[in-house]
Amino acid sequence: MTTLSNGEKFNSPKPLKKNIKKLAKFQRKLFQKTLGSKRQEKTKLRVAKLYTIIDIRTDFLHI
Repeated sequence: MTTLSNGEKFNSPKPLKKNIKKLAKFQRKLFQKTLGSKRQEKTKLRVAKLYTIIDIRTDFLHI
């Protein structure tokens, strides 16, 4: 939570709670793919994108 000097309050974003199930699903799919395949690369990129979404909270706290 952030409070401005004029008393206005902002809640911090909670992307982890929204995306934790999706992340688990894509991680399971990633390890079921054949090593070095094109589909593994696509799934790896999806997992990486989800990690950047989850990092929004830490970025918000350190601005």
